[in-house]
Amino acid sequence: DALPICASLIQDTLDHFQTRYENSLSVGGSGTRRKDIYKRIEWSVREKEKLQHLRDKLQYGVQRLALLTSLAAE
Repeated sequence: DALPICASLIQDTLDHFQTRYENSLSVGGSGTRRKDIYKRIEWSVREKEKLQHLRDKLQYGVQRLALLTSLAAE
């Protein structure tokens, strides 16, 4: 249960970033330097809360997986 939830959270976040920022966050960029700089600044300012929420949810999922693993090992 926890593993699919974590995978879904990661995929949803990646889809959101790809849709909103397109190639501007990739290594090669979009090809338009000014747009890439703007999108990278926007990402660093706007997405802090979303990333913290993702970290919190993933940490909870990892804790659940660890608990389930330890219970299964008994």
